[in-house]
Amino acid sequence: MFCTRCGASFPDNSTFCPSCGSPVQRPPAAPQPFPPPFQPAPYGGSGMAVPPMSLDYASWGSRVVGYLIDNLIVLAVAIPIALVAGVLGTGAAAVGSLSRFGGNAFGSSCCCVLLLFPIIQIAFGIYNRIYLVAQRGYSIGQGVAKIKVVDAFGNLLPSSTLWLRLLVQVLLGFVPIVGILDLLWPLWDDRKQTLHDKAVSSYVINWPQAVAMP
Repeated sequence: MFCTRCGASFPDNSTFCPSCGSPVQRPPAAPQPFPPPFQPAPYGGSGMAVPPMSLDYASWGSRVVGYLIDNLIVLAVAIPIALVAGVLGTGAAAVGSLSRFGGNAFGSSCCCVLLLFPIIQIAFGIYNRIYLVAQRGYSIGQGVAKIKVVDAFGNLLPSSTLWLRLLVQVLLGFVPIVGILDLLWPLWDDRKQTLHDKAVSSYVINWPQAVAMP
């Protein structure tokens, strides 16, 4: 560097000019650039947020395996109870030939058998597909298939979101064509989502080591 008063040269780290003793005047430091502003996650062509992480999406076959196991458990619980109810109904029918009370009991047992499966399916579904998935990320069948339900960041879904997800799936099932499309949609979807997944921005992934940073 050079002194602005006498023009003598001196080292860059000097505080005073060695020739005239005047203090060194340094140029002001260049301003530091501001950090880049926050940029939201990009959006896909469908208007839905693209996951900010690289997720290992579960295959359609794995999802079907988990679904079948969950429903087989419902049958395993419902069939023995239905058999017991059927035996009671048969006994009530025999009594019905002798008394008015027996006829009423037989009719009640038939109604119970008809309502048994949907009641067990709803009760088990609340425990298996809402409580368990909210606590650990997978139902019993999904645990066997090694798949997990998460959000776009790989986090577990809250119970409120899982309630909505299940409600959308049930409502879509009432429309035959739409219900079938919902089940088959992961076959051609880039992120292997069903329609009820898209409704709540949920993803079904393989686990463990299901989430990999890009």
